[in-house]
Amino acid sequence: FCALKVLFTQFQYGSQSSIPPDVLRRAMAECYQEQHRFQLGWMDDAAECFEKLLEQIHFHLTGSDDLDSCSEEFCLPHQKFAFSIMERMVCRCGATSEPLAFVQFIHYISTPAIITEARKLGPAPSSSPHGSSVFGTLLKRASTAGEYRECSDSGCRRMAILQRVLLNCPDVVCFGLIWDFDQPSVEYIKGVISTIGLTIKLADVFDQLTSPQAASNEYHLTGVVAYYGRHYSTFSYHSTLREWVYFDDAKFRKVGPQWSTVVQQCYKAHYQPLLLVYTNPQARVIELSKSPQETRMIPCDHRGGGRGGTARPLSTLVEEEE
Repeated sequence: FCALKVLFTQFQYGSQSSIPPDVLRRAMAECYQEQHRFQLGWMDDAAECFEKLLEQIHFHLTGSDDLDSCSEEFCLPHQKFAFSIMERMVCRCGATSEPLAFVQFIHYISTPAIITEARKLGPAPSSSPHGSSVFGTLLKRASTAGEYRECSDSGCRRMAILQRVLLNCPDVVCFGLIWDFDQPSVEYIKGVISTIGLTIKLADVFDQLTSPQAASNEYHLTGVVAYYGRHYSTFSYHSTLREWVYFDDAKFRKVGPQWSTVVQQCYKAHYQPLLLVYTNPQARVIELSKSPQETRMIPCDHRGGGRGGTARPLSTLVEEEE
């Protein structure tokens, strides 16, 4: 939390074209030292690092490492980034399995499944090569491909299919692309990138939505984390400059206003998109009236946070210190 505060302060008031993330790297290394993750000089997955950052922010704001039942209106990760999902198997006979509810910050899809389903769908209409409906449908089909089970009703011989219901309305939605190999061919990379939509609607990604607002929102692609040669870099759409910019450690450069320029650079450099970030242009303001008003330092042995961490609620820590 403190490391992010430093970075955002530098971003708001500094004059540098890029901000060194060293303070955040050191903080992550300290938080996950016992788990041997995100250590300085080590190679770790960028999408998972992003997830862990959100888990840490949740923990520092709420004092709880319970990610699945957070309802705090001031919790930035859950109010802005979280998918609250309910899954169940549904058969045409009407039988359903017990629902499974969970929260995830990144919705993962396999790139081989994307390629396979894209071939089944055929080429996108020339009038809308990156349309939200086509890409959203593709993501849904790719994420549920092969998810069939025998119907739970012993008298039914049909196969039940997986149904996903979105229970909330996030303002930032992230999709992680899973690559089965480190060095795919250029043609394979082109096949994946060519499917990416510039906009997306969650009504096309999930079978049902409980929020009318989530059903009406159209999300715009504003960030792409890419990988090549054991190295990560990021393309981000700068809303003030109205063009795409490129970040590679301390390097920063403008790419241009057109997505096609980003695509061509990915083709040329063999970049594999790992994380797609879509944002709601009509995002709401988070309610902060009930947010914590005091800053308390958490002892080093309680800084695990998130799933698999060693953190405990701040109230417990305060009682022990007192």
